Amino acid sequence: LHCGDLVQGTLFAPSAGCRGKLRAFLGKRKGSEEARAASALRAPEMSTALLLSVLNPWGLSTGMWCACFIALRLALFVGIEGVVNVLCRFATKLPTRTGAKQPYQHPLGKLDAAYLSINAVIEFGFVNQLTWLLYNNPNIGLRLGCLGLSNTIVALWLLLVFDDMLYAPTHRLMHNPIVYKYVHKHHHRNTFPARGYIDAANEHPLEQIIALTLNWIAIHMVMYTSGLHAATVAAHLTFKAFGACLNHTGSDVRLKLMGIDYTVGAHEMHHRRPHTNFAQYVMFWDRLMGTYAPYATTDAKKEVSTS
Repeated sequence: LHCGDLVQGTLFAPSAGCRGKLRAFLGKRKGSEEARAASALRAPEMSTALLLSVLNPWGLSTGMWCACFIALRLALFVGIEGVVNVLCRFATKLPTRTGAKQPYQHPLGKLDAAYLSINAVIEFGFVNQLTWLLYNNPNIGLRLGCLGLSNTIVALWLLLVFDDMLYAPTHRLMHNPIVYKYVHKHHHRNTFPARGYIDAANEHPLEQIIALTLNWIAIHMVMYTSGLHAATVAAHLTFKAFGACLNHTGSDVRLKLMGIDYTVGAHEMHHRRPHTNFAQYVMFWDRLMGTYAPYATTDAKKEVSTS
């Protein structure tokens, strides 16, 4: 007879051995239920602790964390975006921006504000994690005496190449119909982006996390390839910030040096023809994938009028 039959009292009284097994079984069941209940109570605390460890690895006070957050936003909007705005006043505009009729700009709404706010927190969390890595990882140089050719010039070039090597195919995957509909489509509402950082950062938060994760991987790849200095990482992030803002201004800015093939026109072509130009700075990866498209003025006015 099984203990279950005895529990239900259908036949005989349980033996002493079976009573012991029953007590053990019920004790374990009660213990597991208590453990599950305790885990359920601890789950919010564990989630909060995990989130804090991601966003605040330095253990800053709330006031200090907020002050640093504001400082980073000021650096982006006053420093990076400010310089970009000044540069765009003197730079030549792309042909699509020189006509009497300016391209349509999708108005910003509540969802845009939500995405921009969430992405600002994600950016700051990434900066916190990165500075923690730079300070604590012995493989990354911090002192001026550690500066060398391989961990500065070579490392900066490799960061751009490796970052785009990872980003270009991932960006292409974002244009898969299923992913595009639910994630990447939001960023492509403007065929001719012109608002700099606002249009660059106005993307689904999942995209932001993926892009920063790829950058994190690229940093580790370079760290174990050529060596890396903290100043190189700072230069890389500054270049990326300027590049992302300029890519969404419509100014005809170009930089071609040692395989780095950065043009704002290439990214405009991506917004005009979304299945082309997935890379950011190294268009070699698009040429390798067969997705590179040079800047075209043909049908540009028609595209502007129908955007």
